[in-house]
Amino acid sequence: MDHKPVTWIMVCFMLLVMLVACSPASTPAPPTNTVPPPTDTVVPPTKLVSFPIGQYLDSSFNVITFEDGGKYTARNPYNGRWLIYYGQYTVDGDIITFLDEGCPKIEGVYRWRLSESGFLHFERIDDTCMDRQFDAGLRPGE
Repeated sequence: MDHKPVTWIMVCFMLLVMLVACSPASTPAPPTNTVPPPTDTVVPPTKLVSFPIGQYLDSSFNVITFEDGGKYTARNPYNGRWLIYYGQYTVDGDIITFLDEGCPKIEGVYRWRLSESGFLHFERIDDTCMDRQFDAGLRPGE
């Protein structure tokens, strides 16, 4: 009796069993209880959140001070007495308008927001004064 066809069928059957046993039953679902990475949540200004007066640092480490009453100054970090520019600001909700000595006849209009970590962010709406272009974010000063 010739056992070659039976042997061949047995080998194929064994390979089929091994392939089925080694393959995953189904594609595993992604984990559902993952924690998203932390983000710097932005707190939009409301009637309960007023413009945050105080000192902030720009990307050049200049000290920008927003005073109560609508005045602001920028001073050099290495000599706090060296005034870079000064001016006035007005706030209407999340819109802040600047007018300063750098561009005395040009108002700069920005949208402001404060992050939970205390960064003060400005988004330029309309400002053609190149000397006054604010950084995207001012970090809290000391």
